[in-house]
Amino acid sequence: RWVLPPVLPRYTDNIVFITDGRIISSGESVMSIVEHYKLGKIVGEQTAGTNGNMNSFQVFGLYQFWHTQMYIPRYDGSAFQGAGIIPQVKVKAKSIEDIINGEDVFITTAIKMLR
Repeated sequence: RWVLPPVLPRYTDNIVFITDGRIISSGESVMSIVEHYKLGKIVGEQTAGTNGNMNSFQVFGLYQFWHTQMYIPRYDGSAFQGAGIIPQVKVKAKSIEDIINGEDVFITTAIKMLR
């Protein structure tokens, strides 16, 4: 567990955090704090679902495998590995059309929530 004392100014208005599967390790620790203490709405996709110190081993001198060896529970004690942080508002990943048109569905959804 991390102990992070609040600092001023403390924002209390609408706050939105955007996540996706690229959020991993320390980012998931931060998002766990956001989720547990209800610091804002979480929008986007589920985080990677892995946390803890990494360990690796090599096979045949060619392949490197990385994995986490620690059990990192959620604040309620349930398993974090493989589950990650599930957003309150799920947003489907950007499509090729979104990218071509310069659309960011994550940002658009977050702005709608702030209004």
